[in-house]
Amino acid sequence: MLIDFAPKFISCFTSLLQTLDACNLHIQKELSELPLWVDNGAGEFIKNRNKVIFALGNFGPTPGLSPQETFKCPGVVAATPDTLVLIDKLNQVKSTFKELVHACQQSTQHDSTKFVRDTLARAGYPGIKLKQVFRHIVYINYHPRRIAWAKGKHTTSKQLSKQASEKLLDKAGQGLHIEIQKLKLNGLHYQTKLIKHRAIKPGWVVNIGAFKENNCSAYEDIRTALPLFYLHDQQLPNPIVCFSKHRLQNRKIRIDKQIESVAFLPSISVYRYKKENVN
Repeated sequence: MLIDFAPKFISCFTSLLQTLDACNLHIQKELSELPLWVDNGAGEFIKNRNKVIFALGNFGPTPGLSPQETFKCPGVVAATPDTLVLIDKLNQVKSTFKELVHACQQSTQHDSTKFVRDTLARAGYPGIKLKQVFRHIVYINYHPRRIAWAKGKHTTSKQLSKQASEKLLDKAGQGLHIEIQKLKLNGLHYQTKLIKHRAIKPGWVVNIGAFKENNCSAYEDIRTALPLFYLHDQQLPNPIVCFSKHRLQNRKIRIDKQIESVAFLPSISVYRYKKENVN
């Protein structure tokens, strides 16, 4: 069954690279007279079209990053309607490739992507990081007034009952450490709220401000790790492109939402609120 998927992976990935090449050629030639900003790695935006092209096609490991980290490249690229058509085509091929990988996983009842990566390596594409292949290129179909990139601190938190926490402990395994945590759980006051909490490494968020219409300003936030494209209007001034130093950083957490610094049930990353931590 896996052998049947191999030629499909190679064909789809080859198509993806061909579509990417067409997009990059367009960026290099057709957009050469339009504005462009890309992070220089030192907190400044510069005009470096080659770095944008590298970012869009960097599907492999990056020096200085751990194997789990994905390559990120804040930037802004002025585009034409033809650019957006090419980006849509590229994103569609990316979606097709991702769906093919998912179909393979469903067929084998296994969520590993090793077979996909090994297949591509044998076809001459070693070291592929599928997360970087899958992610779409983001664009807005209007000319913005201001584009600010900010690092956002994000977490996932979910309130759990004592019963749900106990089930998670059962799934976590067996041993004295699990039994000790179950005893701690059973000794809690029934009104104590438990929170399953996981910190996520800060990611980039783009805050976009539009020009006023009817005396009203419009704003939107977009989460992306690749340069953002916008539909350029020659009659409007170039957008202000910057890094936001304060937005989304050092945001204070409400006192009643602060959790203890050490997990109450470490095996399942479950905490209590500080305000209620009296046990």
